[in-house]
Amino acid sequence: MILNKNSKAAVIIPKEPTAREEFAASELKKYIKKICGAELTVITDDETFAGAVFAIGGPERNSVTKKYISEDEFDAIVPGSEGLFIKSYGDTVVLAGSSKNDTDFERGTLYAVYELLERFLGASFGAFTKQDIPGGEFIPECEEIRIEEIFYAKAKADVPLRIAVAQYEYQDRAECYDYELDIPFLDWLAKNRYNYINSWTGVYTHY
Repeated sequence: MILNKNSKAAVIIPKEPTAREEFAASELKKYIKKICGAELTVITDDETFAGAVFAIGGPERNSVTKKYISEDEFDAIVPGSEGLFIKSYGDTVVLAGSSKNDTDFERGTLYAVYELLERFLGASFGAFTKQDIPGGEFIPECEEIRIEEIFYAKAKADVPLRIAVAQYEYQDRAECYDYELDIPFLDWLAKNRYNYINSWTGVYTHY
């Protein structure tokens, strides 16, 4: 797969996508555009497309993925919970996570997108700052992305409970929250595979 600003490429999501699958597709589209200028089209798996594609979701969710790997094969590789799967098949790259465990919620699918961006495309989500302030995530820029033969799978999360405790400087509870930093922080948590957060109730009620 070769991607540049002139490429015709797509992200294919299931016909009836979950919110997490739609978000995974939007994140992939956003960062591929930042890296090489390629504008990915997001379509569902009941539509036809000629060109390079990223298939979001496992074979039980996405019919494009099912062309390359069966449900039994996929389940054996990523039994979960929160297993993730990345594999190239020529001009198709499958990005999927286990989704048959009650606690998965397709998090592995979203993690597969972030893993592709970091492990294979050189991005880094190791820090965060307020919006439009330099010093947060690093996104490389290049004229062209080449994705050749890649395969990475993680059968399940090493630690099932990954929790962050968000504290604020305690002076006046009514005014100590820095809401401008909250959204970048929550975004950073997702990209770094946290799945629980404890924070002030005021932050929750604010949103």
